[in-house]
Amino acid sequence: MILAYNTVLGILLLHVCADQEYIPHSPHHPIQEQHYSDGKHNSEFDHEAVLGSHQANEEFAELPPHEAKKRLATMVDRMDQDKDGYISERELSNWIAKSFVQLNREEAISKMQTQDLNNDTEVTWTEYLRSVYGYEPRELYDMEKDKNPQVQVFIRMVQDDRERFQRADVNKDSILDQDEYAAFLHPLDYPHMQEYELDKLIADYDKNHDNFVDYQEYVGETTGSIETQIIDKENFNNYDTNQDGLLSRHEVQGWMLPDMTQSISQEVDHLFSMTDLDHDARLSKQEILDQHLLWVGSAATDYGNDLRRHDPQEL
Repeated sequence: MILAYNTVLGILLLHVCADQEYIPHSPHHPIQEQHYSDGKHNSEFDHEAVLGSHQANEEFAELPPHEAKKRLATMVDRMDQDKDGYISERELSNWIAKSFVQLNREEAISKMQTQDLNNDTEVTWTEYLRSVYGYEPRELYDMEKDKNPQVQVFIRMVQDDRERFQRADVNKDSILDQDEYAAFLHPLDYPHMQEYELDKLIADYDKNHDNFVDYQEYVGETTGSIETQIIDKENFNNYDTNQDGLLSRHEVQGWMLPDMTQSISQEVDHLFSMTDLDHDARLSKQEILDQHLLWVGSAATDYGNDLRRHDPQEL
């Protein structure tokens, strides 16, 4: 009986971990993984980085070239914040940053629908427990008394979600609306959630409780290849800006939040390198329209949806 219970719990843990889009407290942003696939640049990433919506992808694929260019021209006008007729790296960076947040919010709303069991466009903690873990609050309360190590790992996972749920619940009504749920699912996009995630990250890695993360705590108990160890050491040294061998709270924040910035910078560099043919460090509308397949492509329907419904600059 005990063996069967442990087996079922193990399967549940594997299922939950696979189902969870966000693994709590890991300094990682899923957008970073989408930029490259098997080491190759993902062209659809370019389109979505500009357009800010997965949902319109199929629609835009049906647009004829002249209509695609027309909509792209309209978006370029919106990108041009200073209205000088050109898109600077800063303007494109700002646009893409807001587009990434919009993509994450759209994904959150879609996922929220699977957890909103009574279809009231809100998610309670009980609904979340039922849809994600398959338990009622009372059952979790009973499981907390179980000293089985696997059970305790599972309980801690649920507790982490509970704490993040409560932090995302800004108005403290014990319910997450769409905006709150987006912050719950993608906490690194929201300043009021970043401090919480920073606290949890430090708590997870700071094994000696000195409020710092040293190199051994940073890499953990596992040892990878020589190449991996070299990369880990280089990354640690980059985060350790004062080179004292310890990551302070501020330095840990640099470790936790760089992925989005790096993705934005890489995408801006990529689009500029392919589009700025006169090398004047700015993009004219015509240069962008000449490269419309790069910017919006055959799968960039996000773009059409963005124009009709969402302007990233209004987020």
